[in-house]
Amino acid sequence: LLDCNLHLEFDDLAKRVAENMLLPLDHGGTAREHGEDLYLYEFASVNECLVFNGWVFGIFGLWDHARRTADPVVQGKLDRSILTLNKTLSLFIRNNGWSYYDTAGRLASPFYQDLHISLLEALYRLTTIETFREQMQVCQKGNSFINRTWYTITKIKDKLFDKQLYSSQPLTK
Repeated sequence: LLDCNLHLEFDDLAKRVAENMLLPLDHGGTAREHGEDLYLYEFASVNECLVFNGWVFGIFGLWDHARRTADPVVQGKLDRSILTLNKTLSLFIRNNGWSYYDTAGRLASPFYQDLHISLLEALYRLTTIETFREQMQVCQKGNSFINRTWYTITKIKDKLFDKQLYSSQPLTK
């Protein structure tokens, strides 16, 4: 009986988390709908700066919840967000295979480059959407010693001198 109660409490908590995450940005949530597109934000801010890993981790959370509960509403939102990410993936990957941390143009550090490669692989394995595999391979090629060195130096320089992108204040557009 105790185990059953814990599962019910967990299900209720997970549902509340998913509902909160899917609230629009201007209502304290982390979602933005634009037509059929559904964007998941890392934090509730109306500056509309998408963080790649935050979006993907949001997808993973919805994925887990949809699989556990078979909630058709969450499944529909999950599907829409995956398709939106698939369609907008180019916002996060430079021509040379290095990734952006976010849509504000902050370059990924080598740590985040590795994370983005792993996230793209996980997305491909979960969805079998070829774009995720293709872009993972592009990022793997871009993860060269020369790029890792160059983007480490660039990241240090940006953090020291770009007070707009790397301040604790929200970004403004």
